[in-house]
Amino acid sequence: MAGLFLLYSITEIQAQIPQSSVKNQNSLDPSDAIYNSNTSQSLGSKNISLTPYRMTEEHYFEHGILKNVGNVTNDQTFLNTYLSDELLLGRGKGTIETVDGQNISWISSELGRLSGNNGFFME
Repeated sequence: MAGLFLLYSITEIQAQIPQSSVKNQNSLDPSDAIYNSNTSQSLGSKNISLTPYRMTEEHYFEHGILKNVGNVTNDQTFLNTYLSDELLLGRGKGTIETVDGQNISWISSELGRLSGNNGFFME
């Protein structure tokens, strides 16, 4: 599992812009990311419940780069609820730590849709 966090906002839209000058809003550019994972290791997954929905707890450890900070580690745990075969609700928490020991905790809540054979795309 790799993490890619983007902050992006549209400040102005003009109706008469030629199509060739409009940036594809659906593309992800890693250089725009605040955090970019280099390596990710699954530390385990366990089933929490099967009814009324399947729930899993998944734990990952990543090495990555935090913009304007440098190399960091990201220790993260996700509680995933599979609302259907194609829809997943994920809640995560973790800690990002710098090489000099500074850290920050984070939380997330995401909705994921099945994306072909590529797993879930989190929105």
